[in-house]
Amino acid sequence: MKILTIFLALTLFFSTTVHAYLDPGVGTLLLQVLAGAALFVGIGWRYIVRFFKRLAKKFKGSEDEQQ
Repeated sequence: MKILTIFLALTLFFSTTVHAYLDPGVGTLLLQVLAGAALFVGIGWRYIVRFFKRLAKKFKGSEDEQQ
């Protein structure tokens, strides 16, 4: 872990200048990521919540049987 920290510090503090080009496709990609996140929150979130509620009921039911 210590070696990783030292490596990251050296990489961040002693890096050279990078000349990067952001083409118009990057903006489109970011819009797609935001649209996907919005759809996940709108559609997929309730399925995940329902799954964990069922799991909690099952876990709580097994605790009640042990007592």
